[in-house]
Amino acid sequence: MAKAQPNLRIGKRRVKGEPWVWLSGGAVATGIVMILGMLLLILVEGMSSFWPHDIEAVVLGGPRYYVQSPEQGQVWVTRDDKSLVVQSEDAYRTLDGGEFRGDAAALHEATLLDYRASRKLFDGSGEHWGLRDAAGNLVIAEASGENVGPAAYLDDTAHYLLQMTNDEREHYYQLAIANLTGDYELPAEEQEKLFGKIKLTTHKGRSIFTDGKSLCLKVAYRYLDGRPVALEFDVPRRASISDYRDFPELFEGRSWVLVDPADSIVETEPGKPVTPRQYLDNPKDFPSPWGYLDEQGKRVPIEVLMGEDRWRDHLLLVGTVRGERNMDVREMPANPDGTPVKPYQLTTNPTELLIRQGNQGEDLYGRDAYFRWVRTNLPDVEAVRRQRESAYNETVLARTPLPGAVLIERLEKGIMTGFVIRVTVKGEVLADIAKDGREKTMEVFHAEQSRMQDEYRRRYALEKDDLGDINAQLKDREDTLKRIRYENRDSRAAVAALEKQEEKFKEWASQEPLDKDYDTTEKYDAAREEWLSKFEGKMKEWRDSLGELELSEEDNRALDRAEKVETQRATIQAEDFARLRYEVASMRKAEAEATFTFETPDGKTSELVLAHVVRAFQPNELGLFGKVGEYISRVWEFLTDDPREANTEGGIWPVIVGTLIMTLLMCFAVVPFGVIAALYLREYAKQGPIVSAVRIAVNNLAGVPSIVFGIFGLGFFCVMMGGTIDDLFFPELQPAPVFGGGGIMWAALTLALLTVPVVIVSTEEALSAVPSSQREASLACGASKFQTVWKVVLPQALPGVLTGTILSMARGAGEVAPLMLVGAVKYAPYLPVDGNSPFVHLERKFMHLGFHIYDVGFQSPNVDNTKPLVFATALVLIIMVGALNVFAIKLRNKLRKKFATSHV
Repeated sequence: MAKAQPNLRIGKRRVKGEPWVWLSGGAVATGIVMILGMLLLILVEGMSSFWPHDIEAVVLGGPRYYVQSPEQGQVWVTRDDKSLVVQSEDAYRTLDGGEFRGDAAALHEATLLDYRASRKLFDGSGEHWGLRDAAGNLVIAEASGENVGPAAYLDDTAHYLLQMTNDEREHYYQLAIANLTGDYELPAEEQEKLFGKIKLTTHKGRSIFTDGKSLCLKVAYRYLDGRPVALEFDVPRRASISDYRDFPELFEGRSWVLVDPADSIVETEPGKPVTPRQYLDNPKDFPSPWGYLDEQGKRVPIEVLMGEDRWRDHLLLVGTVRGERNMDVREMPANPDGTPVKPYQLTTNPTELLIRQGNQGEDLYGRDAYFRWVRTNLPDVEAVRRQRESAYNETVLARTPLPGAVLIERLEKGIMTGFVIRVTVKGEVLADIAKDGREKTMEVFHAEQSRMQDEYRRRYALEKDDLGDINAQLKDREDTLKRIRYENRDSRAAVAALEKQEEKFKEWASQEPLDKDYDTTEKYDAAREEWLSKFEGKMKEWRDSLGELELSEEDNRALDRAEKVETQRATIQAEDFARLRYEVASMRKAEAEATFTFETPDGKTSELVLAHVVRAFQPNELGLFGKVGEYISRVWEFLTDDPREANTEGGIWPVIVGTLIMTLLMCFAVVPFGVIAALYLREYAKQGPIVSAVRIAVNNLAGVPSIVFGIFGLGFFCVMMGGTIDDLFFPELQPAPVFGGGGIMWAALTLALLTVPVVIVSTEEALSAVPSSQREASLACGASKFQTVWKVVLPQALPGVLTGTILSMARGAGEVAPLMLVGAVKYAPYLPVDGNSPFVHLERKFMHLGFHIYDVGFQSPNVDNTKPLVFATALVLIIMVGALNVFAIKLRNKLRKKFATSHV
């Protein structure tokens, strides 16, 4: 028999290590798929949040009106839809399920005294009794942990004194324990104290009632004719107008009235309540308050739009769908046999919709109504209606787009969803929907809103830029005065004179003419010039008051300098600051005179300022290109505008700028230090235990948690270095910190420390890759060690240095924990770079994309509103880091081509 040949193919695979290649390749592929999936999720969620969704009218199961009996009050419908019941406080049934025909007034809650008096009555019922003490707790046997029955309690009363309250135990310990058992009979008053507070319960914990002849249970509901319902009665639902419509036979033969959800009787006029039959037979007299305004401005009820009169029986919701998620099947009503519904039993895919209704503030809707989760696509809505009324009230019965509805984005309080019915400017009505129609009214509204939005942006620019620059000039003069006061702090006379000067300035400033007292610019300018002319007199009064002070020549020089600065300060405040403030106030006044009247889908109205409208459009009327235009407008606003509404609305421009500047500053700090450290370790340091220990320390530094660097940055940079800088250069401003608090410079240095190990390691690797022959050739040609490193080694290692820079940028740009301690804030009104000297303000706090994501996602008062912004901001962070990396990679490739002989 021939010898079997070995499988050379398998052997080669084993030799080559192919299984490990497969495993490694599979791990790499899995990682790539996960990363791409994450990026795709961020891209879809982030970019889809700006798409203008249609405004829809959503009919919910919640009833608009309830049906009530004038005689018996609120009425409930049983789950089988066959009976009407009312709540009852005095309905009882016997323990065996029969009707109690005795006197209900004679019934009382059974106690242990009743058990002792009628033991046969209780034991013959077949019920397993439990006991409840005066505090309402079940009496439990300590050994077995089971409920104690009345017989066991009576047989060992002394033991169960431990179940009593402290006062009761103290009382009965005074009696002989032997007297509580056996044949000894306590006096009646002692029996009442000992047994009268111990109540009997059924095995299900229900209270039992007795009159000494029968045992009864209290029933929560009874039929309209007074008969109690069954003992095990499922909680019914409150009878609504939709029940009256669907089951008219249940309500026949009795009088009924309608009440609203607040239990107020619906009346056509005082004293004339509305009956359900009137409501159903006269739909035009009782239309749904929800509807839309047609082209002529006439209100059309929602049931007319949907074509079914029954929708006016329900509450509605109008808004845009902002999210959808699968519904938990455990919230579905149980199967007929009582078992929970399983996913495989569902014929549809139940989901929950997030509806953004808006209309917050202005006495319209509250904060809780801004967003709302509702259920839709349920397989058996009627089952939900019968078994879970609260779930049915939040279930979607019908949906339809709302024609002509307007979505308005505001500077504050979020969006508005409804209709513009009037536009008014300076008291003159420019358009009214009832007279001019919807189309004309919207045309005038858009024109005036665009004009007022331009005015608002001009006013905002004046306040932020022009007034900001003037405030910077005023602060510079104030700081100069503080400096003069600090430099002359040893002279009491000079300090006293400077304090008097500040008092005179405040007296002059308090006489400023208020812009609201002047109706024209000319009058205000004249008053302002007159006010400025009074400053010279105030300074003369100040000079005259200095005669009593003993001032030296040096003091007089300081006072002359202070007077000059104070005069500049007054001139800036009177000529620039006050003039601009008057202009801003005039613009605000003009903005307040341009208004529009807004009407919600349920008829509530409010007058709002046109200038506060950021954007307004009719999403249901837009075509594809119109929606694309709005989408681009929203994205552009997000990238270029300032945040508003506690960062829940608006843009992220200051966040982008802050992140970019901080990352660049970090690179400028980390690259030189990292490269110098790597050059010393690789090219100059004598290799040995100390250098090896330093390398180990550097490598371990890369594994230190980032929050530790943040604590170090707070203590070393902010407190020690910043505090020292303030002591040396800004002592006059203390205790207010300049560099002693968090700032963008300290944040950059902290992240530089965090990422410097990456640069050191990558630079060392690049330096070691440069061939030793090139060093030797340079040295042989007469170059010094420094010249060799600077001209030969370092240029060829630059691609590796850039590799470390890329890695450090990627890590540093996304760090959040350290920044929370050393300078990043929720909102910074001024950028670290502006047009005021010294142009780059390293001491300022800043906004950061990573911190912004954390704040918007986890610290926002309205998470549902900010969730899309989290993805959008994360996408911007990824794009920005990617752009920086692409620039660095291109530069690295260019250097590699330049030094083509390099091994790096």
